[in-house]
Amino acid sequence: MTANHESTSSAVRATAAQRGGEPVRRRPAARRRAGSAPGAVLCGVAAALAAPWYVDGPRLKRLLAASDGAGGRGDGRAAVRWANRALRVLARLPGTRWRNTCLYRAVAGCLAMRWLGLEATVRIGARRDAAQDRVLAHAWIDPSPRGSADAAGAAAYRVLSGRAGAEP
Repeated sequence: MTANHESTSSAVRATAAQRGGEPVRRRPAARRRAGSAPGAVLCGVAAALAAPWYVDGPRLKRLLAASDGAGGRGDGRAAVRWANRALRVLARLPGTRWRNTCLYRAVAGCLAMRWLGLEATVRIGARRDAAQDRVLAHAWIDPSPRGSADAAGAAAYRVLSGRAGAEP
């Protein structure tokens, strides 16, 4: 520390002691919220920008298939958060191709994780809502290599198969 900084903090402690109160303490540096790594930010935003081109056709089929997960070393959670943030902003643009739906979020998050070299698969499921007599669908990211449907809120949905004519 510099001498100027030490004298300032001493003056703050002395002033607080004169008032009869405790000095205001800052959180330790380890507990302060750290920013995301630039790679995770870039990867998440790029995945959000690319999501509309992966929602239809053979590109979506590739995301529905299990990934090999080359053992990447990126912050997948941060990349998915940034992809979701970017989608929220892009979906507000008038006349845009982006939507802030579960399918777009799952596709963007899966892209971001795969681009970081992490395992991720898009899962699409459906369930019947007997109370309103309709079918509900949902999409989510499955980060496990074995394809479990244990994602938050996904347990109530029956996973649809990515192969035509296959039994789910």
